[in-house]
Amino acid sequence: MRSADVKSPTGGVLADAARAAENGNEYKAVHVYVAGSVAALYDGDGSPVDDPRDALLDAPYFLAEWLAFQSLVKAGASDEVEVPYHCPKCGRDFEGEAAKVSEMTLRGSAEPPRVLVPFGRPVEFKDSKTGEVLDSVSAVTLRLPSLGDCVRCGNKGISDETRLQYAVWGEAVLEVNGQEVNQTWRGAFGAQTFERADLLDVRNVGLALNDWAIDNTVPAKCPKCKKQFRQEVPTGSFFAYALRAR
Repeated sequence: MRSADVKSPTGGVLADAARAAENGNEYKAVHVYVAGSVAALYDGDGSPVDDPRDALLDAPYFLAEWLAFQSLVKAGASDEVEVPYHCPKCGRDFEGEAAKVSEMTLRGSAEPPRVLVPFGRPVEFKDSKTGEVLDSVSAVTLRLPSLGDCVRCGNKGISDETRLQYAVWGEAVLEVNGQEVNQTWRGAFGAQTFERADLLDVRNVGLALNDWAIDNTVPAKCPKCKKQFRQEVPTGSFFAYALRAR
């Protein structure tokens, strides 16, 4: 799915989403909120989805997050996010215009991709007693992490935000070294693959997936050196903040 009709949620939807967020699973809060804020979902061919609530769990998280942002603005949340501008050339910090959440768009094509990321250094898993190599990962193929992946990993009580991200990525692994993997492999090695990978390889995974994320950048020009660049907008806390504000 790639399009939806967004409506303003009810007070009950807001209360249920706020309770989910207070219980420590913001991803579940996103699901509750978006499920109550979408009038209809449509497949790539324009046909409506029968059960939007369940379908949202299979939707890419980036899409669900974008829908949540649009609904919050429709429900009256502040559309503006303050941007801390920082010049990458001369290092100057300066003030500029706030960004509008409603104007942010999704990157990428309409079809959720399969992302192949080769590793510069293979990740090996060895038997702790014998030292035998159980598996070696030199490349991973992932689908876009779904909202359902995020909700399930959020229920695991992982307090470390980075390791929570690795767990979500682990759920989205489809192939290792060109060979299909199953849920047993994901449970044993999924998150650990990214935990043990070189930082550059981890960064490449994030960059590859980000090609389909929300474009949360705005054009900027440094008043000192006149460098033109795109500044990232800190939207990470927008949902939780707007939910509390409502």
